[in-house]
Amino acid sequence: MRLINTKPIINMKIKAIVFDLDGVLVNSEDAWYHIHKTIFESKGLHVPDKKEWARTLWGTDLTVICSKFGFSDKETAETVSVKNGLLLENIDKIKIFAGVPEILNGLKTRGLKLGVVSNNNRSFVEKVLEKFQIKQFFDFIIGDEYGPKPKPDGLLKILGFIGVNKTDAVFVGDTQIDVETGEAAGIRTLIIGNDINNIGDIEKL
Repeated sequence: MRLINTKPIINMKIKAIVFDLDGVLVNSEDAWYHIHKTIFESKGLHVPDKKEWARTLWGTDLTVICSKFGFSDKETAETVSVKNGLLLENIDKIKIFAGVPEILNGLKTRGLKLGVVSNNNRSFVEKVLEKFQIKQFFDFIIGDEYGPKPKPDGLLKILGFIGVNKTDAVFVGDTQIDVETGEAAGIRTLIIGNDINNIGDIEKL
């Protein structure tokens, strides 16, 4: 999923950084693979191995996956409801990446505004941030209430709420969907594993 290059920041003065959650701040691949596997099995669908899943489905909103499999609106709503329950059941499988609290603290010390935009529902995002005691670093948090990425609405809403122009902001993600989200929003985007190795590299900008 980390295939398309984006332009890295060079001597760019930034006022705000908006982060994706999964794959950027926390490692949630084990949790999400288990959730998708459980859903696929319940529907009698082919269960991809983890490598195939990571290549084809990681980062894709569940409603989009349901659409690909031809789910009705009712089936999609039921599947999303099941997913929300499974997220809470599997929260212990989610791990924070090393150094994230210290990095976020350093960015806040520099006076930067920080936000999170995720395809997860907002209450779950907040639970994850609270679990790892990093919620206090963020000026605003948005989940899927403005539509799933790659729709840019959530990303743009965050910048509006924190009062920063998109030319003064950076979006940090980890998938092709994040690339498309940043492009749709017109915001400079950095992709983990492509433009930077981890969010610690942001401190060097």
